[in-house]
Amino acid sequence: MSLHWKLLFGLWPCVAVGIGLWRWDSAFAAILLYHAGIAVGVGCDTKVLGLIKRGFRWFPAIGGIVIGILTIPVVLLCLPILVGMESPELGEVLSSKLAETGLSGSWFWLFLAYFVTIHPILEELGWRAILQSDSAKPHGLDLEFAIYHLLVLGYFFPKAWPLLVVTFLVLSGSAWLWRQMRRSMGGLASVILFHAAADAGILIAVWMLVR
Repeated sequence: MSLHWKLLFGLWPCVAVGIGLWRWDSAFAAILLYHAGIAVGVGCDTKVLGLIKRGFRWFPAIGGIVIGILTIPVVLLCLPILVGMESPELGEVLSSKLAETGLSGSWFWLFLAYFVTIHPILEELGWRAILQSDSAKPHGLDLEFAIYHLLVLGYFFPKAWPLLVVTFLVLSGSAWLWRQMRRSMGGLASVILFHAAADAGILIAVWMLVR
């Protein structure tokens, strides 16, 4: 796939979030639309599935899990500052938004289970296999990966520009790091564990804010 086509397909998550979350107010619709696009890509290039089991290294995997755990206190400490709210008010806002998007009660836990198991695998297959660039330098795909997340955060916190700026920088760097891990290790196993731990840390922190 040429670079131009990769960059074009990299916009699909923005479309999925725009329709599923901004239009339909459904977190499940957004993520399933997003994953449907990745599934089509995997169906057209099934050899990328072999990357799931390759590329495991103990040190990066354990390091990624530790970073994922540390995500919990980082979110709890930094999110109120970046959105300009005290934790109780932030919890109320998040609780209301989660309910609007279909993530209240047991649905939140169902989403969390999906988000830390299926989602990291499909997302890494999409971004670090089908759309992978072997460049050691920052790449447009790294920026696109960060941008679609900004649409998600913008839905929950539309005026929190500090949050969006910090998130863009962190996720662009994360996308670059995960590309380099996949490139150097020849597979996605450690990257997927790293990604899953970070996703779990974020949603657990959200739960702690809204409970």
